[in-house]
Amino acid sequence: MTEISSLEFVKAAKECLERNQPESLIELFKNNENEKLYIKTANELVPIIANNLNSSNLNGNKLLFKTCEDILEIIADTCDPVDMVLLLCEQAEDDDVKFQALLKPLIMSMRKGNLSETVDFFTISTRAYIEDLPQPQNQNPDDENTSAVPSKDDKLITQRLLSIQDSIVVHLKPLIEDMSSDFNIKPKIILSMLNLLLNLFGKPFIYLNIKDDDENNTNFHNLAEQIVKLECDPFKLLKIIDNRRRKIASNDTSDDEEDQSKVHMIEKRFLDVEVSNLTYGYFYLTLLTSSQLKSIIPQVYNPHWVMINCCYLANELLAKPEYALVTKGLRLIDSVIQTVDNESIQHGALKVPIHINLLTTLSQVMMYNDCSSERQLSLKIFKCYVDLFTMRARYLLIQHLFDIKRHSGFRALIINLLKSFIIKSLEATPHCQYFIGNKLMTIVKKICKISDDDSTDLVDISDEVTGILNLLRYLFIRDKENITGIWMLTDFIQQNYLEKIQKHIVASRNHWKVELNSLEEKVKHPGGSNDDSKVSVSVGGMNLPDISTSEKIKMGHQALTAIDMIESILIRVNECLENNPLKLKSNKVHTNTKEEKTANSNKQETEDEYEKGIKRKILSASLSFVPEHGWSQQAISAGAESIGYPGVIHGLFPKGGIELVQHFYSNCNAELNKILKNESSVADELKKAPNVYVKDAVETRLRMVVPYKSTWPQAMALMTLPPNVPTSLANLLTMVDDICYYAGDRSVDFNWYTRRVVLAGIYKTTELYLLQDTSADHKATWQFLERRIEDAVHLHDVLNSTDLPPADQAFNQASEAASAAFKTARNILGLNWNR
Repeated sequence: MTEISSLEFVKAAKECLERNQPESLIELFKNNENEKLYIKTANELVPIIANNLNSSNLNGNKLLFKTCEDILEIIADTCDPVDMVLLLCEQAEDDDVKFQALLKPLIMSMRKGNLSETVDFFTISTRAYIEDLPQPQNQNPDDENTSAVPSKDDKLITQRLLSIQDSIVVHLKPLIEDMSSDFNIKPKIILSMLNLLLNLFGKPFIYLNIKDDDENNTNFHNLAEQIVKLECDPFKLLKIIDNRRRKIASNDTSDDEEDQSKVHMIEKRFLDVEVSNLTYGYFYLTLLTSSQLKSIIPQVYNPHWVMINCCYLANELLAKPEYALVTKGLRLIDSVIQTVDNESIQHGALKVPIHINLLTTLSQVMMYNDCSSERQLSLKIFKCYVDLFTMRARYLLIQHLFDIKRHSGFRALIINLLKSFIIKSLEATPHCQYFIGNKLMTIVKKICKISDDDSTDLVDISDEVTGILNLLRYLFIRDKENITGIWMLTDFIQQNYLEKIQKHIVASRNHWKVELNSLEEKVKHPGGSNDDSKVSVSVGGMNLPDISTSEKIKMGHQALTAIDMIESILIRVNECLENNPLKLKSNKVHTNTKEEKTANSNKQETEDEYEKGIKRKILSASLSFVPEHGWSQQAISAGAESIGYPGVIHGLFPKGGIELVQHFYSNCNAELNKILKNESSVADELKKAPNVYVKDAVETRLRMVVPYKSTWPQAMALMTLPPNVPTSLANLLTMVDDICYYAGDRSVDFNWYTRRVVLAGIYKTTELYLLQDTSADHKATWQFLERRIEDAVHLHDVLNSTDLPPADQAFNQASEAASAAFKTARNILGLNWNR
């Protein structure tokens, strides 16, 4: 073959590309005689070939695209590595297809040559490329319009970022394997590569909203795995964070303590200056949540040291406005505090500013973040974080935290924590000294303060006031022996708090009544605004969007309800004060007359009935929130707030969601009983056959569950927990007994028992069938129920056809046992046996 010149070789390659002749093009480069030519003309050929690595060819001319990739690999395999890396890095423009296609020949050239001469070119150009990538929108995870259906552009951005990140990591794997096995490799090379890998956790990738169970999270776990291969002790990098934290705390920038060696300066550049706190935060979040990486991380580090530095990073994330960053900050704290034992942080650690700073930031998220999932997670983390401290440290924390925020809801949380610590102290043997006696009195004096200003609106601080009053009532009821010393402060509490609260109750109630009258007049007055007129409302000094007059009136009624609630608790606190055990002892009042006991008993019954009435109202209102929050305290809080009570009143329900389940169950049973009682009063000729009557009764009862079908499995699970079984079983037995009774079963034989047990089984199996039924109006469920009733009737006929009479003694014992079981069920529920 005749030799061709360099110019002719380049011209031939161009013609093959222009004529779309990939076969001829690859033959041109595979010809060994042309090797010197494409080495010599690489500077011209590489840009020409690289320009054909575009999305148009990738989608419409895959053979040409693949041929161009192969040619670049041939050139990379033969040309000078440094020249090739420089050439390829220059071609890495803002085209993702070209960038990802160039990665393979780039890595080939780097592996072939001296890494110390090429690694910086690669890492700098790659970082420059990813820093110019767009970041996703800042979307609220709770916003249905964005979370459920992300915008098309946002989806494309997410896919683009994940694709580029994955390509970089996949192509770097063989190079990282080489580097990790080379014991003579220079530190600068390792540091430069670590710099690149760490920054793949930074902007813009950190703004991706990826959950723990998201399959895309695998990208970041793979990335962390490559970092660990280069730096087998990733917690070593926390020393950089520790230095940053300490400098912020002490402002100590003395050069005498810094190592000025060359390696140190390189490390400072690559791992300190060029890697942000946010980037490190996401890296350590991934590290701590990867079960695979946890097993290979050195366990020699003090978990408290790791926690402090990770919390410093988390605090940086929480301070940002982006939801994705706040979520990552919360998850980082949640992960790292699980590595630390409760009550293991001593009071001296509070000198480290990060603890107070982090709790303050968490309180900001709890109060002002408009994402409910982030608020709930921050509340859970806040409580868990406080539990890490010893009782002495908690004592100091409570005092400090109560002062840092005047937000009523936050102070109510602190008071609830204080109450839990007091309970724990009283249950301990010996009692914990930090929440009894003089130390507790110091806290009580701090919290039992309220302004004398007549303009104070109790509604604005209702959560705080309710929490304090409930705490005082608990102490007065629980501590009859004055272990806490609370009875020594009664005069102080009465004069400095309770009397002022009473004054503010009167003032606040009058204010809201005047406000309501004014608004109602506006609605009724012919020349005034109509019901839809807008009213401006100011809360905490901030103007909220205008609301309608009807909404303002609703708010006014809720405010009056909250004031009534505060007054109710205040009355009970004052009643407790009247029974001061110290005064009773000093007056030597050791006995009560029969009349006094009766009066006290009636008074207690009235109080109990009042409280039960409030609980019933709240639980009934909470049912409408069950589809959203499930059978939980969140639903109870939402229900309480919907009828004007503060959300913290869920403390009236210490058992949590099961109280809501049992309330619903007993209400449904009562409603069914009323329906059955009305049906039993019809004329005999209009009455249904017993099997039809029973079938309709069970269907009626199950239809009451249908609106809560999606969350009913949770309710069933709660009812099966050992502490809840007696009441749950009693509810079931009472229901089937009512159905059998009104169906005409008044017998006293053993079948009285068997019929009820069989019916209970039919009800529960049909209930399970209902949960899986997707037919219209649950038609399949009612057919299933009808078949089960027919089976039971046939079984009853067979049993009754036997010629073997039961033994009298066994019959009597069985009947008595059956009757006792159902009487016990009604007694558990507090129901009268006599219908």
